[in-house]
Amino acid sequence: MAQQQQSVTFTHKQWFVVNSDLKLSTGKISAQIGHGAVHWAVHCMENKDEDFKKWFHNHQPKIILQEKESGLRRLLQLYPTLTYPVVDTGKTECKPGSLTVVAFKPLPLEKYPPELAGLSLLKERKPIKIIH
Repeated sequence: MAQQQQSVTFTHKQWFVVNSDLKLSTGKISAQIGHGAVHWAVHCMENKDEDFKKWFHNHQPKIILQEKESGLRRLLQLYPTLTYPVVDTGKTECKPGSLTVVAFKPLPLEKYPPELAGLSLLKERKPIKIIH
């Protein structure tokens, strides 16, 4: 018997915006997104955030976008309570203090920041040389 696929309606999502000015590997980007996700998970659990609970129990959908650093800085200014800047320590692929990702807290779709609508999805990255 073929298993029937159920349709899921997402009411909440979490957005991450990757700095496209930095030429980071897929693994590095994944780690930086992970830092942002963990930050918001801890923050939201400590504060008993209802949006987080709804997102968590609704498959935790995530959207990964890309934008130039100037755009990331603008998002941080526009949404200081909804964003977390992921800043790298500079041990592998980028300089210390590099803004790698802006992580948004999980939000209901009606609170979706309109500035994100014009950004493109992150595309596959080619291998790069790691610095030591």
